[in-house]
Amino acid sequence: MFSEMIRTTLEREVIGQPAAIASVVRGITRLASGLTPRERSWCTYLFIGPPGTGRTHLVRTVARLLHGEEQRVLTVSCPTAGHPDPWTSFVQQLAPLFGSPAGPAGLGGHDGVLPLGIEGRPAPKVVLIQDLEAAQKEFLLPLARLLATGEAPLQDGHRVRLDNTLVFLTSRICSREILDESSRIGFAGTAGQDEEDEQDSIVKLCNAEAEKLFGLDLLAQLDRLIVFRRLEDEHLAGVLDR
Repeated sequence: MFSEMIRTTLEREVIGQPAAIASVVRGITRLASGLTPRERSWCTYLFIGPPGTGRTHLVRTVARLLHGEEQRVLTVSCPTAGHPDPWTSFVQQLAPLFGSPAGPAGLGGHDGVLPLGIEGRPAPKVVLIQDLEAAQKEFLLPLARLLATGEAPLQDGHRVRLDNTLVFLTSRICSREILDESSRIGFAGTAGQDEEDEQDSIVKLCNAEAEKLFGLDLLAQLDRLIVFRRLEDEHLAGVLDR
């Protein structure tokens, strides 16, 4: 099955993040099935976690599976404070989404058709919007509107459309709490707390912080907010094997 092939590869490549993998596989399968409503033919995820936990690697692995190359990701940086026209600059970075299913920047792959036996369906495009915590406050509401409607106007009169697109937002908020401040980036030992309880506490903290920084308008447009858990010593063997 298509979804099992995707899941198996992601589990081999992205260590210690089962919740993220399960959610992304569901999203890819939903888009690939052709059953997604036309007015909502995209999936949006917010990945929260520190560097070294697999956020970007998961996105690039998805791009390789769908398009044959990890570089087939449209990577966009959020405009930081002081930018004179943050929204226009941001939308212009998304301009490659306009045009053919593969996009003028070569976002598609395999001649724009899904690999792995699903013939005739265009492969979902992959968009990575990085460092959401750095964005200006006035930028977040237009972004929420884009994720709600799936489109935004370009200066030339055309419109960016998110049809058949996987949108990944990333943020490093709560990195200190996820890692434990005494740990080195990406890895930390357990601190005596039950692992499941600790993870639940961290997820609640991240959700509260995301609501405070990004607002409910934006969070309401997510398919899921996913916290990338701290990698423990036992995950190191899997990372080294990979």
